[in-house]
Amino acid sequence: MHRRLSNKYGEELQLRPLRSSDASNFADFLRNLGTETRARFGPHPLDESTAHALCTAQPEAQIQRLVLCEKQAIVGYFILDFTPAEAEQQRYQQAGIGLNFQLEPRFAPCIADHYQNQGLASLAMAELISYCQQQGLKSLVLMGGTQASNLRAIHFYKKAGFAEIGRFYTAYNQQDNLDMRLSL
Repeated sequence: MHRRLSNKYGEELQLRPLRSSDASNFADFLRNLGTETRARFGPHPLDESTAHALCTAQPEAQIQRLVLCEKQAIVGYFILDFTPAEAEQQRYQQAGIGLNFQLEPRFAPCIADHYQNQGLASLAMAELISYCQQQGLKSLVLMGGTQASNLRAIHFYKKAGFAEIGRFYTAYNQQDNLDMRLSL
């Protein structure tokens, strides 16, 4: 996937796979995430060593890591994870939904703090949805759900077409979370 996008100011951005040459810029992206973003986005450690490891590792067949770039700066990061996840599988089964992770990957989005509320996530989301539909995917499942207290994210996901599937409590963040899914 390589898509060129324009923000509301006419500036060009690129949505593309994470590359080995992105290690330094990806480390900057992760390092500059604010406290609130870090508390709400945690698919893996958000540090420099993880950035370098993810960029230099062999591409994983089951995980696609995409970045949204403005010039050389990474301003967004998106994960499509096709790896079966037992916890999600169980919660969705309780809601009467059987998941096939090969067609219904887990999805984790993140936009750099100083680029939030500028429409970039919506712009990238439209392209990601189009890409996923072209790949024949059935749905996107929010990785680990979203925190019930994250009203801004819930509003964004609903605007993008995600539906709330159910609530669950996690001890590690000691709060309620919402499972949300976008049917493609």
